[in-house]
Amino acid sequence: MGGVLYFVGLIEGKAPGINLPVELKRVSGTMSDSDFEQESQRCGQTLIEQGKQLDAIGQALEPSK
Repeated sequence: MGGVLYFVGLIEGKAPGINLPVELKRVSGTMSDSDFEQESQRCGQTLIEQGKQLDAIGQALEPSK
């Protein structure tokens, strides 16, 4: 769910007012199974990288012990 929210925020930030259901239907209608697989791997890697950045920020904000 967090990943979905990340990408929806990214899309809306770049295209305010986008009709997301219409665009998703349009774009997904042009994609093959291979395209979906490639995009899921690419997006998954993006989420891993974002998670690492958030972990690093959290550690930097922890008080010294």
